[in-house]
Amino acid sequence: MRKEMKKVLSLVLVGTILTGCAGSGGSKTAGGTDGDKAPAAVEKTEANEEGTEKPYDGVTITMMMNQGTYATTFSGVFLEICEEIEEKTGITMDIQPVTDFMDVIQVKLATNEIPDIFVHNLPQNVKLFNAQENCVVMNDQPWFERMTSPDTVLYEDGNLYGMPIQSATWFPAIYYNKDILKQAGYDEPHPTTMKELYEICEAIKTKCPDVTPLYMMDNDTTRTQLYMTMGLGVALNDQKEIYDKLQTGELKFSDVPECKQVMEDFKKFYDLGYVNPDHMSTRVDDGVLNIAGGTAAMMIADEWVLQDVMNQNPDANMGSFVIPFNDKDMAVMGNFVVAMYVNKNGANKDACLAWINEFTQPEYMDRFNIETGTLATFKDCKTAELHPAVAHIYEDYVQKGNAALEFNAYLDDQKALLDSYLFFLYADVISGQCSVDEMWKRWDDKFAEFQKQNGVLGF
Repeated sequence: MRKEMKKVLSLVLVGTILTGCAGSGGSKTAGGTDGDKAPAAVEKTEANEEGTEKPYDGVTITMMMNQGTYATTFSGVFLEICEEIEEKTGITMDIQPVTDFMDVIQVKLATNEIPDIFVHNLPQNVKLFNAQENCVVMNDQPWFERMTSPDTVLYEDGNLYGMPIQSATWFPAIYYNKDILKQAGYDEPHPTTMKELYEICEAIKTKCPDVTPLYMMDNDTTRTQLYMTMGLGVALNDQKEIYDKLQTGELKFSDVPECKQVMEDFKKFYDLGYVNPDHMSTRVDDGVLNIAGGTAAMMIADEWVLQDVMNQNPDANMGSFVIPFNDKDMAVMGNFVVAMYVNKNGANKDACLAWINEFTQPEYMDRFNIETGTLATFKDCKTAELHPAVAHIYEDYVQKGNAALEFNAYLDDQKALLDSYLFFLYADVISGQCSVDEMWKRWDDKFAEFQKQNGVLGF
């Protein structure tokens, strides 16, 4: 019988979290060379099929990720694959989904209690994670030459600091239940102004009184901030010089009219009662269940959350449209893919690289890609057939060049501050704890303090 996969579903206290790290007392380590190269994929032999002579028998490696990422991508088929790789290699995967991932990983990096593997955006967060010091460079891994587009994920120094699990990602939009929208009087809606979008919400509220027009999951601020990073990206798309002025102190965020307008437009969904009343206590899983179950009509999400909806209810009739921020018909894209970073100073480094190399093989990646709706990282692996709702955003907007880079991408140097402060300010506004003007003033003060501490001229 297969061993049960070890899972930590909620880690609340940092002290508790630290016990699951690489190098801790309960972690088994693997022998290996001092180099970073992974061995070739482990071949099936009569010996290891019988459960003997597994190359890393008894080794447990830790993999940490955001709770939302676990729910949308690393549960389900991924857990099955982990068990199969364990049978072949002897490596047990200890998956650790955590809330407030960015806070937790910063503590671990600072205290050198880094998990064997941690999952987040690449190359966006290379600097934030100090990956040049903490993580394995993967340019020489056996699977590197099989990648479809390695140049898009290399850091500015030309190195790859993680194994991308996809070649492209993040097609955010409003994903909606077509049947509910039709009941509200809208067949294939395509709002081109914010006024039209509010009218759709009002129609749902009036004609489908038992349905939430727009389901929000604000207990997770990474969900709350989606609207803002998308909206500001579109609103400032033709004024990119503003970002340089913000970075040098020549301009304050509160001086930018679009910052106030996008936040006011966002707040309006809450003020008009279009959002679920319990939004401050709900998370991604709740949104998936409500959309899949037909008790909510629309959600601001990406393709991974949509895939989770379809896994929950394969018969869900889903569509999509872009949010017409500032009355513009434009999509949004990011500068990242999700990847597995490996702790280069951990005792289990060689086992991690061997595990990742095994995971990249078509027998596993084909299933992972198809069942999670992922565009393939490797040329010899099957890629997901995009759901029509995702294909609409990707093919009709992104591939045609009608997509703005998200706001957060221009603030990569302040990524830690976004996660720990700005996202929570957004939540303060929508929960009525502060005004839009007060929010941007607080952010200006915090941003200036951060820039000054880092020696940026102009602050």
